[in-house]
Amino acid sequence: MNTPEGIPSIAKRVFKGVLFEIWQWEQVLYDGSTKIFERAARPDSVAIIPVYRDTVVVEIQEQPQMGIFYSLPGGRCDDGVEPMRAAQRELLEETGYTSDNWKLVSKDSPPSHHVAFSYYLFVARGCEK
Repeated sequence: MNTPEGIPSIAKRVFKGVLFEIWQWEQVLYDGSTKIFERAARPDSVAIIPVYRDTVVVEIQEQPQMGIFYSLPGGRCDDGVEPMRAAQRELLEETGYTSDNWKLVSKDSPPSHHVAFSYYLFVARGCEK
């Protein structure tokens, strides 16, 4: 089993839930003692800036405990699906649009010492229903 990006290769998975995995490893400290460290890992996420003609498409969502808010289409990369494929699927599922003109704008790993995952942002130009 490969460890997720951002998790040391010596780590062992100690829990697997629906969304999160917990990984632990022993690490030597500066004084020579050791301590158990852990980090959660979750699937990577994608977001899409869809451009239809000259307009950026934005969603209005309503989610439990979050109310109504504006957002970009996006979601998780399930079961090892490549980010581009996940983005294409999410755009179609959430908006009904497709595009043949994709560009990866950024790949970031949010600055957290506790949760390892990557966040991919794409622009999809020339969107059509």
